[in-house]
Amino acid sequence: MDAVMQDNVLRQLVSNENSITTLLRALCILKPVRDVIDRLFTQNTFDADKVEFEEISTQLDIGRAKLDMCIQTDELQVVVEIKAANSTSLTVNQPQQYLQWLARQQASSLSERQCYGELQGFETRL
Repeated sequence: MDAVMQDNVLRQLVSNENSITTLLRALCILKPVRDVIDRLFTQNTFDADKVEFEEISTQLDIGRAKLDMCIQTDELQVVVEIKAANSTSLTVNQPQQYLQWLARQQASSLSERQCYGELQGFETRL
């Protein structure tokens, strides 16, 4: 077992990426959690009050990839990729598929380069 998961107090409940994603989405029913998610992923540029729980989905099939978690409103699209172990990273296919999907969304205002930079930055930090 990965050392990160071994030290995790929730290790008996969440043991893989899918269960972590499900737990994170379930916690988003609470507005304070949605506020934190908003601050984390939009740097407070989007009003968390505009995100309803139903606009947060998991395992969204976008063709050749699945988004672990997606926040999708008329004005916002956020892709969240969950990694449960230090030994996992984005596959070669994931960034390209995510960026192509984001580019097709009406409200996507980030350029492909900015989106990829965010993906790379989050992968490094998390």
